[in-house]
Amino acid sequence: MTETFAAPPHGVLHLRTLILIRWAAITGQMVTLFMAYGAFGIGLPLGLCLLVVGMSAIVNLLLQFLYPESTRLSEHQVFLILAFDLAQLSGLLWLTGGLTNPFVLLIVAPVTISATALPGRATLTLGGV
Repeated sequence: MTETFAAPPHGVLHLRTLILIRWAAITGQMVTLFMAYGAFGIGLPLGLCLLVVGMSAIVNLLLQFLYPESTRLSEHQVFLILAFDLAQLSGLLWLTGGLTNPFVLLIVAPVTISATALPGRATLTLGGV
């Protein structure tokens, strides 16, 4: 018996998937920042940190309003979104202690998503960055 698979629809991921992942990341980043600054008294450049997280929220809102939820993104579009996420997270980590930040392992999240949805070249590029 031979199995046949239908060709995947154009686009590798739904925009909605990346938007939901980013909202979860934004929520986690905000909670962590306010807990570190307020509850633990860690000296952070809170204004700059909120600016970096706010940029991510603005991009998310723009994507939500400019494109329908059902939009399937091309490999190039997914790569650009994940590259932005990687840059945003890198900036936030840089502001909050760099490699000494215990959340530094989260830097692999965009690369992991890339590994599940993009060709190896794109994943290697993000991983190299």
